[in-house]
Parts: sequence; C-alpha cells; structure tokens
Amino acid sequence: MTRSKTDTVPIYWMSIYYILSNMDSIKKIARYYKYCRKHRYNINRVEEVIRYFKYRMEYGESTPKPDKTLYMSPNCINYVLDSREIADDNLRDLWRNKRGSYYILGGSWDIYKKPITQSPHYQGLIERFEYGMDWEQTSEFTWLKERNWSTKRIRSHFEAQERLFLSIQNDGYNHRYPIQIQIGRNGELIRQTGLHRATISRILGINKIPAKVKVRHSRWQSVRQDILNSSKEKINDECLTHPDMKDVMPLLY
Repeated sequence: MTRSKTDTVPIYWMSIYYILSNMDSIKKIARYYKYCRKHRYNINRVEEVIRYFKYRMEYGESTPKPDKTLYMSPNCINYVLDSREIADDNLRDLWRNKRGSYYILGGSWDIYKKPITQSPHYQGLIERFEYGMDWEQTSEFTWLKERNWSTKRIRSHFEAQERLFLSIQNDGYNHRYPIQIQIGRNGELIRQTGLHRATISRILGINKIPAKVKVRHSRWQSVRQDILNSSKEKINDECLTHPDMKDVMPLLY
C-alpha cells in the first residue's frame, strides 16, 4: 500500500527528534539532509536513518551504518534461513517484515538457520559445476519437480544459472550487486539473497564478494559494543577477523 504525503509527516518529525537528541554539531543535520536529498526522500531510506539514530542512542559508536557494505570470502557464508521453517507465527511474521531492511533484532529467529550445504540450490550448483552432472540429475531439479514447477520454468531457471556462471567466470563478480545477509547472535553469516551468486563465487575461488547486512541479532551487536570497551589484547582472534568487525577495530586505537 502506497503512503500519502500526510503519512510521512510523523516520520520526518521523528527524524528531527532523534537527530536533535543526539546532535553534537550542525554537521549531523547537514549530513542527514544530504542523505535524504540524494535518495529523493525515499521513505525506506529515511526510516533507516531514523533507526540508525535510535540504535546510536543504545549502542553508541559501535552502531553500524545502514549503507555499510562488507567484503568477505563466499566461504564464510555457511547458513541459510527459510522463514517458512520458523515455528512461531508471530516471530515468522516479524522476521519477514524486517528482514528486507536495516534492523537490529532480538529474539530466536536465528536459531532456525540451517547449514547452507543442506540447501537444494547449493547442492544443485555444486553437482552441476563441480561434478559435471546434468541438471536433470541434480538435487535442485528433484526439489523443483516436487514443487510442481513446469518443465519450461525449470529449463528457464537452469539456463539463467548457466549464464550467471559464465558471466562470473569470464568477467568476475559484479560488485554493483551485493548479496544480502543476516548475522546471528554468535556472528554466524546467514544468506538472505544471492545464494546462487555466492555459491558460484565459492566454486570459482573468488576471494571477496560484497554483502549488505539487513538484520543483525541484538546479541551480536552487543558483542560489537563490548569490544569497544575492551583492550585489543583481550579480544579473541575470531572477533578480530570477523567481516563485521572491520569498522569497529579502528575505533580501538
């Protein structure tokens, strides 16, 4: 449902409140205005900025920026999460509503993740491009047939995967199209979109691909915050090398 101009008025008043409550210089207002003007006051972008200032009050300097891009090895993305497998109806609806934007979200949504190797899409790509199997012999083909995909639709789907593989193989990964991920309570990287691109990149041995974090678990964000209050010597190597810590580490010095 589209929003009328009057619907956006409270949003802008809220944005002014959050900015003023955190403002230490006029530069914050200038940056906010420039951001909104750049995106032509896209309402989703404005709401992300509002949430950023809200989270900033709670998490301080460790708060990630909404437009932050991470660069990571595709081998780091080891989980997938299908909202249909979340047992709690309220939690499932909440996760579906918030997974496509910039959120720090508590709760048990991340425990429903599963290893990416169990995904039929992942298995099909490995079977096709690593083992040389025909598409009709792959796990993904069986999975699609069980969901009553037509032969024409399946053929079109696999042709698209062939084109994607050749494109990445010949031209490398297009960094204009980052994948989208969530980060679980213990820092697990959970694929949201871009499974085919990430898997093909893994098969081809590409070192780094871009990713946007759409949802972070609140416990993980608390870890980011705690690191700022610790000395570098007390932080374990796993945290130091995590892709989502690269913006936090410089603040320690």
